[in-house]
Amino acid sequence: MTRPSYPFHETPIPDFRPEDGRKLSGPVTLGEWLRARGTLEVTVDDDARHGEFRFEFGGLVPDSLYTVMSLRAKDLDPAAPTRPGPLGVPNVFVTDEHGAATYRAVLPDPFPDPALPDANRIISVVVLWQSYQQNYGGAIGHFGLGGDIHAQLKLPDPSFQEFVTRD
Repeated sequence: MTRPSYPFHETPIPDFRPEDGRKLSGPVTLGEWLRARGTLEVTVDDDARHGEFRFEFGGLVPDSLYTVMSLRAKDLDPAAPTRPGPLGVPNVFVTDEHGAATYRAVLPDPFPDPALPDANRIISVVVLWQSYQQNYGGAIGHFGLGGDIHAQLKLPDPSFQEFVTRD
Protein backbone atom coordinates (compact mmCIF):
# COMPACT_ATOMS: atom_id res chain seq x y z
CA MET A 1 0.00 0.00 0.00
CA THR A 2 1.28 3.43 -0.90
CA ARG A 3 0.22 6.43 1.13
CA PRO A 4 0.30 9.95 -0.29
CA SER A 5 3.22 12.20 0.64
CA TYR A 6 2.64 15.75 1.89
CA PRO A 7 4.84 18.68 2.85
CA PHE A 8 4.60 19.14 6.63
CA HIS A 9 2.57 22.35 6.32
CA GLU A 10 0.00 20.58 4.11
CA THR A 11 -0.49 17.39 6.11
CA PRO A 12 -4.21 16.66 6.14
CA ILE A 13 -5.51 17.07 9.67
CA PRO A 14 -8.72 15.09 10.31
CA ASP A 15 -11.77 17.32 10.80
CA PHE A 16 -9.71 20.43 10.02
CA ARG A 17 -11.57 23.38 8.46
CA PRO A 18 -9.79 26.46 7.06
CA GLU A 19 -11.66 28.65 9.54
CA ASP A 20 -9.99 26.71 12.39
CA GLY A 21 -6.77 28.62 11.74
CA ARG A 22 -3.96 26.25 10.88
CA LYS A 23 -0.84 27.62 12.60
CA LEU A 24 1.84 25.97 10.45
CA SER A 25 1.35 27.70 7.12
CA GLY A 26 4.72 27.52 5.38
CA PRO A 27 7.17 24.79 4.45
CA VAL A 28 9.58 23.38 7.03
CA THR A 29 13.04 23.28 5.49
CA LEU A 30 15.71 20.74 6.33
CA GLY A 31 17.81 23.53 7.81
CA GLU A 32 14.95 24.54 10.12
CA TRP A 33 14.34 20.91 11.10
CA LEU A 34 18.01 20.47 12.00
CA ARG A 35 18.01 23.55 14.29
CA ALA A 36 16.08 21.60 16.93
CA ARG A 37 17.88 21.52 20.26
CA GLY A 38 17.05 20.21 23.68
CA THR A 39 18.51 19.76 27.11
CA LEU A 40 17.53 16.99 29.49
CA GLU A 41 18.11 16.86 33.22
CA VAL A 42 17.43 13.55 34.97
CA THR A 43 17.28 13.17 38.74
CA VAL A 44 16.34 10.36 41.10
CA ASP A 45 14.49 11.16 44.32
CA ASP A 46 16.01 10.51 47.76
CA ASP A 47 14.35 7.13 48.23
CA ALA A 48 15.37 6.02 44.69
CA ARG A 49 11.78 5.15 43.75
CA HIS A 50 11.14 7.80 41.08
CA GLY A 51 13.06 9.44 38.28
CA GLU A 52 12.29 12.93 37.06
CA PHE A 53 12.96 14.01 33.46
CA ARG A 54 13.05 17.77 32.73
CA PHE A 55 13.42 19.02 29.17
CA GLU A 56 13.92 22.46 27.63
CA PHE A 57 13.62 22.78 23.86
CA GLY A 58 14.34 25.37 21.20
CA GLY A 59 14.28 25.40 17.43
CA LEU A 60 11.39 22.94 17.12
CA VAL A 61 8.53 23.44 14.65
CA PRO A 62 6.59 26.45 16.00
CA ASP A 63 3.03 26.08 17.32
CA SER A 64 3.11 22.30 17.01
CA LEU A 65 2.26 19.17 18.94
CA TYR A 66 5.05 16.86 20.09
CA THR A 67 5.21 13.65 22.08
CA VAL A 68 8.02 12.20 24.18
CA MET A 69 8.60 8.47 24.16
CA SER A 70 10.96 6.28 26.16
CA LEU A 71 13.06 3.47 24.78
CA ARG A 72 13.71 0.67 27.22
CA ALA A 73 16.33 -2.04 27.09
CA LYS A 74 13.86 -4.74 25.99
CA ASP A 75 12.57 -2.59 23.12
CA LEU A 76 15.82 -3.52 21.37
CA ASP A 77 15.83 -7.24 22.28
CA PRO A 78 16.02 -9.09 18.93
CA ALA A 79 14.47 -12.24 20.43
CA ALA A 80 11.38 -10.53 21.90
CA PRO A 81 11.32 -6.78 21.15
CA THR A 82 8.76 -4.55 22.83
CA ARG A 83 7.51 -1.19 21.63
CA PRO A 84 8.59 2.24 22.87
CA GLY A 85 6.25 3.70 25.46
CA PRO A 86 5.25 7.18 26.59
CA LEU A 87 7.63 9.06 28.87
CA GLY A 88 4.90 10.01 31.32
CA VAL A 89 1.19 10.33 30.70
CA PRO A 90 0.23 12.60 29.13
CA ASN A 91 3.41 12.62 27.08
CA VAL A 92 2.64 15.70 25.00
CA PHE A 93 3.73 19.31 24.79
CA VAL A 94 3.03 22.21 22.41
CA THR A 95 5.72 24.57 21.19
CA ASP A 96 5.30 28.33 21.27
CA GLU A 97 5.47 30.60 18.24
CA HIS A 98 9.29 30.42 18.34
CA GLY A 99 9.53 26.62 18.61
CA ALA A 100 10.40 26.64 22.32
CA ALA A 101 8.84 24.40 24.97
CA THR A 102 9.41 22.56 28.22
CA TYR A 103 8.34 19.09 29.32
CA ARG A 104 8.51 17.26 32.64
CA ALA A 105 7.73 13.68 33.62
CA VAL A 106 8.12 11.75 36.87
CA LEU A 107 8.14 7.96 36.48
CA PRO A 108 8.12 5.16 39.04
CA ASP A 109 11.25 2.97 38.97
CA PRO A 110 12.53 3.97 35.51
CA PHE A 111 16.02 2.53 36.13
CA PRO A 112 15.71 -0.86 37.87
CA ASP A 113 18.91 -2.70 38.67
CA PRO A 114 19.97 -4.31 35.38
CA ALA A 115 20.90 -7.49 37.26
CA LEU A 116 17.23 -8.11 38.11
CA PRO A 117 15.59 -10.67 35.79
CA ASP A 118 12.64 -8.47 34.79
CA ALA A 119 14.57 -5.19 34.62
CA ASN A 120 13.51 -3.07 31.67
CA ARG A 121 15.39 0.18 32.16
CA ILE A 122 14.83 3.37 30.22
CA ILE A 123 17.92 3.73 28.05
CA SER A 124 16.92 6.60 25.76
CA VAL A 125 14.21 9.11 24.95
CA VAL A 126 12.92 10.37 21.64
CA VAL A 127 11.01 13.56 20.82
CA LEU A 128 8.47 13.13 18.02
CA TRP A 129 6.75 15.80 15.96
CA GLN A 130 3.10 14.93 15.28
CA SER A 131 2.45 16.01 11.69
CA TYR A 132 -1.30 15.34 11.99
CA GLN A 133 -1.26 17.45 15.17
CA GLN A 134 -2.95 14.61 17.07
CA ASN A 135 -1.99 12.53 20.06
CA TYR A 136 -2.89 8.88 20.41
CA GLY A 137 -2.52 8.49 24.16
CA GLY A 138 0.32 6.11 24.94
CA ALA A 139 0.55 4.91 21.33
CA ILE A 140 3.44 6.17 19.27
CA GLY A 141 1.10 7.32 16.47
CA HIS A 142 -1.60 6.14 14.10
CA PHE A 143 0.46 5.42 10.97
CA GLY A 144 3.86 5.03 12.64
CA LEU A 145 7.30 6.52 12.29
CA GLY A 146 7.53 8.56 9.10
CA GLY A 147 3.75 8.36 8.58
CA ASP A 148 2.27 10.75 11.13
CA ILE A 149 5.15 10.96 13.59
CA HIS A 150 8.64 12.18 12.89
CA ALA A 151 11.60 11.71 15.24
CA GLN A 152 13.30 15.07 15.61
CA LEU A 153 15.47 14.60 18.70
CA LYS A 154 16.90 11.44 20.26
CA LEU A 155 19.79 10.63 22.52
CA PRO A 156 22.52 9.24 20.25
CA ASP A 157 23.58 6.38 22.55
CA PRO A 158 22.08 4.32 25.38
CA SER A 159 22.17 6.47 28.51
CA PHE A 160 21.30 6.63 32.21
CA GLN A 161 23.67 3.83 33.33
CA GLU A 162 24.59 5.90 36.39
CA PHE A 163 21.04 5.70 37.79
CA VAL A 164 19.43 2.86 39.75
CA THR A 165 15.88 2.98 41.11
CA ARG A 166 13.63 0.50 42.89
CA ASP A 167 9.91 -0.10 43.19
